[in-house]
Amino acid sequence: SISRMIMKSNSLAVVVAAVAAVVAWRWWRSASSASDSSERDRGRIRSAFDGVSALRNQFYAIRHGESEANKAGIISSDPAIAVPGHGLTALGREQAAGAAAKLAEEIGTRQLVIVTSDFARAFETADVVRQKLRVPDKNFVVKTALRERNFGKWEGTTNANYERVWADDKVNADHQVKGVESVNAVVDRTTRLVVELDKQYSNTVIVLVAHGDVLQILNTAFERIDPRRHRSLPHMGNCAVVPYRLKQTESLAE
Repeated sequence: SISRMIMKSNSLAVVVAAVAAVVAWRWWRSASSASDSSERDRGRIRSAFDGVSALRNQFYAIRHGESEANKAGIISSDPAIAVPGHGLTALGREQAAGAAAKLAEEIGTRQLVIVTSDFARAFETADVVRQKLRVPDKNFVVKTALRERNFGKWEGTTNANYERVWADDKVNADHQVKGVESVNAVVDRTTRLVVELDKQYSNTVIVLVAHGDVLQILNTAFERIDPRRHRSLPHMGNCAVVPYRLKQTESLAE
């Protein structure tokens, strides 16, 4: 009788252990799935390109030429300062002329529309390109959606602080540490503009003249990669001329 009781007790312990193991496994699977989902959400592309398989126009990006802020080594993202000030240096104007020549080689006689940020350094760059390529006024457009990313409390500080922002970008595309505009916010405003322009024009070369972070982040949407990886793309130097082509796949690259 005692041995039977011991056997029953051992069997019950085995059952309880088995049930506990199943419950623990299910909890781990649930927690792991939630963690994976959260990780994907922090980096997912929140862009107007969702559901867009192709664009009707050819897009190019040109980063502005060397600016007074570049020369001073400071961050300039406040519209109150950067719209009227921090324009191009003499070198910056030479770079803009070079970008115009390169663009002319790339596109030949195709119809061209220039769309620029209203920040002085971008606007002045675009204006040099317009004059060199004799682009009519109706094909010169200013859009605030191409403004530099707002760097919040880093404004006016050394440009070495970009690295601090980019470190946070790698972790969370929604972060707004020290008032910085999030990566996803930049993706949203810039891709909305591209879709708007693509509907407005047809079989046209559309050149976006803007800023380093803005253009690199926008390019992640064109490449359909995790926007947190924007610094993994080739760095755009002053007046770099880069073709942007929308990738066909809509899946995020690992």
